[in-house]
Amino acid sequence: NGGICNSSEPVCSCPKPYSGDNCSVTDDYCSKLQPDMGIDSLPVCLNGGLCSPIETEPFFNCSCSINYTGNRCELFEACSIRKPCSNGLCVGTSSGKNCSCFAGWTGASCATNVNDCQTGLCKNGGECIDGNSTYTCNCSKTDFSGPNCTNPINDCQPNPCVNNGTCVDGLRNFTCQCLAGFSGRNCSIDHPDCIPNPCPANSACLERSNRSLYGIPSLPAPFNGQFRYSLAAGYVCDKGYGSELLKERHTGIGIGAAAGFAFCALLAVIIILAVLSAYKHKKISLGCFSRRDADYIDEVKMRLETGIMSPSRLEARPSQAHPTTATVMQSLLTVGALMWT
Repeated sequence: NGGICNSSEPVCSCPKPYSGDNCSVTDDYCSKLQPDMGIDSLPVCLNGGLCSPIETEPFFNCSCSINYTGNRCELFEACSIRKPCSNGLCVGTSSGKNCSCFAGWTGASCATNVNDCQTGLCKNGGECIDGNSTYTCNCSKTDFSGPNCTNPINDCQPNPCVNNGTCVDGLRNFTCQCLAGFSGRNCSIDHPDCIPNPCPANSACLERSNRSLYGIPSLPAPFNGQFRYSLAAGYVCDKGYGSELLKERHTGIGIGAAAGFAFCALLAVIIILAVLSAYKHKKISLGCFSRRDADYIDEVKMRLETGIMSPSRLEARPSQAHPTTATVMQSLLTVGALMWT
């Protein structure tokens, strides 16, 4: 242990903290007087300090009690490095220490947290969570918000229900009361009343919730009036003109248009037949008379001028068995115009 051998007595000169004939004994400096260090009395550690041997000078260590410091705990220090005030400022006095606690803490050493929730700052059933000189309100289980759970929450603003559904406010939730014919969380599902088609053959199924069908006078009630949500449930089977009108919307051809096309085809056939008939009888239209009519008039004039025929014997020419082409055309055009309108 670093001893030095001497030729005289004692044989070994031992360094601290060793002793003995050959420096093999470790001295206990916690129970040994050391006049050279001013330790003239025991215990080595004063004021309740605990001593433990170490291998370096001064070969002992004192663990001092609160408010004391120094190699032997001989110094009174209320605000020592032990930080006696956990959450505050230490003020030393002649009798010890005094802790000035930070906000939210209390006790002799400022180690007790003040319960900031004791004052009941969270309203309407809000849960108060204590902090360091503060608090937080948990409003998640209430129908209120804000720092103190005082602001009412209206889950129906804006109204999430469509199709005139009624919104009922709940606890962080809402419920939609839907009118007949609608369903879903927001009343957005329109029941397909016409799928499958419940109407008999040759009838159109008119779904009462189809707003595009309203305001059409030719359709049955309620479609000939304005749409109302109270009428939106169910369907109407239509066998009348309304069905044809619906077909016209899909095909682009209505009853009037179809009749007009049929008339045009019939008119073309009649004109062809009339022309063929006129050609057969050598008749070529001249206004309201045919060429045969003109020849007859010329013959009558000649006989009257030569005295062959007297006016009293003048007979009216027998009426033609067939009307002229112009007469037929005029009649057909009149009928066609009436049908078209």
